[in-house]
Amino acid sequence: MTDMTKLRSAVLCTLLCGLALPAFAGMETFSGRQAWEMSRKAFCGTLQAGKTRYGVFRGRAYSRVPGEPDRHIFDILGVNTRQCATVTDPQRGEGFRSV
Repeated sequence: MTDMTKLRSAVLCTLLCGLALPAFAGMETFSGRQAWEMSRKAFCGTLQAGKTRYGVFRGRAYSRVPGEPDRHIFDILGVNTRQCATVTDPQRGEGFRSV
């Protein structure tokens, strides 16, 4: 890659990033508590402490050999279990952890 190509790439990247900035101008802002609650709900699936949540997913497993088409071996059914506990730290305040 020549120096001129690198310069063009850098200028193009800078311009594209600048074009994206107005999209962030109208974004909603959240308080610390709201952000904490959204994070907890994303990680734990609920805001209720001690409640167990289950997620089920399914898919297919394939064999991969270079130069050959992928070959279906078996179907997969998986279960994801998650539960969070509320913790209180004297210095950092209230939080949660996944157990």
